[in-house]
Amino acid sequence: LENGPDGTGALNLSPKGGTPLHILTPNRVAYLDYPGSGNETARHAISGGPITIMVCSFEEGDAGIVRLYGHARIIELDDSPLARKMLKRPAQELKKPRQSPVDWLRIPEPYLFELTPNRLYHDGPGIVSARFRAFSKYPDDVWKQRLGACLSWCYEWGRKQLFRAETRGDHVSACCYWTKFAEYAMKVGFLMSQRYAPYHKWLWTEFRKLGTIADEVSPLLEEGFEKVNGKRDLVDRIEMIYMEQLQQLGFSPTGRAGTAYPDNEIYQYAQRVRSKIENPEVKKLRLGEEIAYPATRAAWTWLR
Repeated sequence: LENGPDGTGALNLSPKGGTPLHILTPNRVAYLDYPGSGNETARHAISGGPITIMVCSFEEGDAGIVRLYGHARIIELDDSPLARKMLKRPAQELKKPRQSPVDWLRIPEPYLFELTPNRLYHDGPGIVSARFRAFSKYPDDVWKQRLGACLSWCYEWGRKQLFRAETRGDHVSACCYWTKFAEYAMKVGFLMSQRYAPYHKWLWTEFRKLGTIADEVSPLLEEGFEKVNGKRDLVDRIEMIYMEQLQQLGFSPTGRAGTAYPDNEIYQYAQRVRSKIENPEVKKLRLGEEIAYPATRAAWTWLR
């Protein structure tokens, strides 16, 4: 709201996230306000200042902003003929976003990382706080799908491709495969810790904050970037750390190969993790899929 006609009162910007907006006529709208910042809105409106309501939509394919210009009139709920309409769908009922496991798998993990650590200075209705809590960690089947996918990529880049490159003396390719293996080894660490991984720029920085897992794995990852030969031994040691963690979580190798290459125990763990998925839509995805397409945004990830 702007200053009142007498020039008094500061400008007032008052977010109203989650508040239903009722369209009464082509030129009249109404909404149920809250105490706190709502009282300041009432004071400005009573002073006669003009009001602008900005309505935002963040839905994929239907995003937009509409501004409504006019003057506000404050009516106590008990005195309003619109009380029943206002209370029919209170904002408190809009706390939890609806999503399915496959919807989760369409969200690139770095965006979940950016969403959840944020702190709110004010959230009177609790709408935004509830959404943050709803996205605080993956649903169980989503976690298993992404963990199985990252374990399978650890096998692909670390054991299958890197081992072959070192065997034929191709150290440049081995370094390339080590980089990809290190990426997925860190992603597994985040998933084991029930934390979201950031995008690549901050992956190493945030990984080292994970505690016990990072304390064991980080020195081995650094050593792999320094060594020209012998990366295979480091892959073995990192996989051993993660297999011990998987056993503590109740997983065991499947006992079946599933691949033509030997020494594929980490791949068997990936198969076991994925075999525990119950949601039929998630089960349709392939083992190596971290993202279910179409993704909500461009995804920084590998796909089979």
